[in-house]
Amino acid sequence: VEAIEGIVEEAQRLTGLLGESGKFLQQPAMSLEEAITRANYLKDCIENKEGYQIINDKLSSKPSSEKIVQLLLRLVWFGSKVDLNREVNNGRGPVDYTASFGALDKSIVEFKLAGNSKLAHGIERQTEVYLKANNTEKKVIIIVCYTEQDQETVKGVLTDLGMTNAKNIVVIDARNDNKQSASKA
Repeated sequence: VEAIEGIVEEAQRLTGLLGESGKFLQQPAMSLEEAITRANYLKDCIENKEGYQIINDKLSSKPSSEKIVQLLLRLVWFGSKVDLNREVNNGRGPVDYTASFGALDKSIVEFKLAGNSKLAHGIERQTEVYLKANNTEKKVIIIVCYTEQDQETVKGVLTDLGMTNAKNIVVIDARNDNKQSASKA
């Protein structure tokens, strides 16, 4: 019993020292920056490297579903030290992705199609529920626009919400009607 009490006392002393120094728990937050960087890389691939062709089916003339676009994030996540998990459901529904670097550094990544009639609700309210369920305050929202009207809708929604210059909101122009070849531009 004395040996166990001694171990407990030493563990408590060590925990106190680690807490006092603060350095033990100080690590740079990586998940949010990594998620923003990868979302912007996905944006670049879709807008400038003909990636829009992958998510605009010429045969059916229909844009891809949100689920298909979500899967592309996994492809641009290669080689990251930040863990990416899909459809994580920690309560009240699954978020599209969580990006985490250990238990103390987690961000959610949520995709939205601009044509969704509940776009504002999804940005403002739905993501807040996911943040609480995942014990974080960090989020990245990726909005995919397939039409000019989608782009106008997103501008209006982001203006109404006061988020027009938010670094953590990435709007992707996935239109297939506004991307001429360089020889025609």
